[in-house]
Amino acid sequence: MLLVVFSMSLAKRIKMMKFEHRLNAHWLFIGLAAALCFHTKRSRQITLSFTFLWLFDYLYGMVFRTHRLDIVEFSALPDGSGAQMLWRNPEGFNPQSGEFVRIQIPWLEGGKQWHPFSLYLNEATEEGLREIARKEAGRIFLGNDARGGRGVNSSKTAIILVECQNEFCSPGGKLHDDVKGVMNSNGMLNNLSDLTDVARMIGAQVLHAPIIFNADMSNNPNNVLGILKDCRDNEVFIRDSWGADFVTALAPKAGDCIVKEKCGLDCFPGSNLEQLLTEKGIETVIIGGFLTNCCVESTIRTAYEKGLNVISLIDGTACRSEAEQMMSTTTTFRMFSTPMTCEQAASALRGETPKGMEASVGVQREIVPATIDSHANEEMTLLEFMEYVLTVKPLQASEMSLTMKEARQDLRNRYSTTQVFIAAAGDWTRGLYDDLENGKQQRACWVRGPYTSPYFVANEFNHLILFASGIGVTPALGVMGQYPGASRTKILVWLLKSRDMLKFFAPLLKDAHMALVFYTGKEKLTQVELQNLKAHGNIYIQQSRPKSIEETLSRIITQVVNASNSASNSCKHPARTVKEINALDRKAWCILYCGGSTMIKDKLKTFAKDTGTGFQSEVFDW
Repeated sequence: MLLVVFSMSLAKRIKMMKFEHRLNAHWLFIGLAAALCFHTKRSRQITLSFTFLWLFDYLYGMVFRTHRLDIVEFSALPDGSGAQMLWRNPEGFNPQSGEFVRIQIPWLEGGKQWHPFSLYLNEATEEGLREIARKEAGRIFLGNDARGGRGVNSSKTAIILVECQNEFCSPGGKLHDDVKGVMNSNGMLNNLSDLTDVARMIGAQVLHAPIIFNADMSNNPNNVLGILKDCRDNEVFIRDSWGADFVTALAPKAGDCIVKEKCGLDCFPGSNLEQLLTEKGIETVIIGGFLTNCCVESTIRTAYEKGLNVISLIDGTACRSEAEQMMSTTTTFRMFSTPMTCEQAASALRGETPKGMEASVGVQREIVPATIDSHANEEMTLLEFMEYVLTVKPLQASEMSLTMKEARQDLRNRYSTTQVFIAAAGDWTRGLYDDLENGKQQRACWVRGPYTSPYFVANEFNHLILFASGIGVTPALGVMGQYPGASRTKILVWLLKSRDMLKFFAPLLKDAHMALVFYTGKEKLTQVELQNLKAHGNIYIQQSRPKSIEETLSRIITQVVNASNSASNSCKHPARTVKEINALDRKAWCILYCGGSTMIKDKLKTFAKDTGTGFQSEVFDW
């Protein structure tokens, strides 16, 4: 009898138990069932009846809800945070976002174990996967994203001046006599000066890429062979020397950037050039300088391989002879770039079609999308952002009709694939990530389910605050996918340190009505990165921790409730704190936490208890 009473008390508190504990707790009742068999005949009959029902249900799950996955796509997540697992749904497997499955990977060490994971059905992480693929392939743009041959957008264009230094450009430079013939014949210094003036005037970026060697040539990458051996023997481009300084006509001006640590022929290896191009959102590069058939050509080839739109300058480059110049500009340049004169490049930057190139090059003027990004929410306060979202883009009747439409859809058969995100936390999950990183061959896997969502309590509430830290965002994404459109208010609060993880999951944040991201990584996000991330939805990004978790939650709830009352012409006075909100309205809210911080969980739990809102959590404690 005591066991029965204890089990009932345990059931009342089951919502506060961790998911793994709830999942395995039913095994404890086997002992209770066995004990009851030794009581009265009626107790034995009842107990055995329920035991056989339970056994039948278990066997049903073993036979009909266990599926073999012969082909599974595994992808390593950014920063070693885990892996994405994606498969095409087998016959009879009809999942819904937010539900969970148990997965067995036999070929992994410890592969006989079954592990639970939340589901997500929308393959919107394709952009995140492309980000990983670009890094692995050493590209800036990859595949269909490559910018080659596209229109020239001046705000996304950079002129790269390669080695425009005194050694080449000025009388007295050790290499000037070698190149002065071509320089004088095409007027390259004046041409480049005029082009960079145009670029600065209309907002294009000017990058200076000098080559600089230490006095002992210790940073020369190949100082016993070829042209780099000549640089060593002639002691050219020595750090802090006149010869290594920029020629006066092309000296850096305000707003220009200098490429650092270029000590080889190609401007990319070992330097910060790619970082500068990425941070500034550059898609087109216009390349000129020295030597046409050496450093310029090497940089053009690499820029082309990285997926950039490349324009080479016929009369903005020079080398040792007219024959070499002609060979490069008429053959090699055409293979890896669009050759232009400096005047034609200036026309393209102005948004004009270059003369004589009407059919071969396009222009593109900057178009700022009419999204929240154009309001520069990086400078908005959190309160201003929420007011903007709730007043400028409130829940309209059209969204209510969308809810009616979704209520009539077959959401279970909406997608043909399923994916789970596996955090590299325990030995099993880290082993999986290591196998993927090492390129080991994968084989068939097993999946059992689907089962009810770990956050099953979400269906009892109208408004959901999905609070996540790090990879804990994945169950939150599943819940957002489970309640599409306006069927629930879904507000995501996400604390994380990984910029790559943020980029990977950013496309999925569109499912939230508001996504408040608190990024605390050491490497700050650039303005271009912020703009690209926020383009995915109503996303606020603060590059620091929230001042107060409780204050953030209070603002969210009061702002949403006040906006709702205002939209419905309610006579209620605006609430300043959560406790001023009607108790029934507060009960419509639920806070769901998933992450690895017990401190955050405790703060959220206390807040929910004090304010009368719902609460559920899953804490990683591996």
